[in-house]
Amino acid sequence: GRNTVEMLIANMSYAQVSGCVVTQEYIDGNQDAYLLSCREKHPDRIKICCLYEENPAQDTWVKQFDGIKICGGRLTDCNLLHHLEVFQQADRLGKFVSIDMAEGTLQTDALQQIVHTFPNLKIAIGHFGMVTVPGWKKQIELAKNPNVYIETGGITWLFHKEFYPYPSAIAAIRTAID
Repeated sequence: GRNTVEMLIANMSYAQVSGCVVTQEYIDGNQDAYLLSCREKHPDRIKICCLYEENPAQDTWVKQFDGIKICGGRLTDCNLLHHLEVFQQADRLGKFVSIDMAEGTLQTDALQQIVHTFPNLKIAIGHFGMVTVPGWKKQIELAKNPNVYIETGGITWLFHKEFYPYPSAIAAIRTAID
């Protein structure tokens, strides 16, 4: 099926959600052009990320977006320090980075270095640090940095077998708060 922007906006209105940030995932293919058209229709309700594909896009392209999405676990070269150019670009252009890190602790030390290198760059770690795999707490601990945030959008997907009210998701959020 299709989940169009019209369906998204209708569901947001029903749930009384005023705005959202739409990121991307490699499994869906690059959706940059479609997301630009979505935001053009609903500029007050949607923020969008262009998809980083291991070669930073031209500044003129990136400027059209609110942020840059990095699928860290799907990079050919998973060493985030080898991708400093995209973090530098986001910082230079005043964009944020949304990153789904590789599972566990593989990229946490590198991201910590990046956070210190670009202290004004806002970084959101997706999928609640991949809470269902060992090492997730080290990803969450990166939020001790004032410019790092944890995104919870995928947490119900990670615990989809439980259904509402997702007790393990609630427990994970409480663990992260502690």
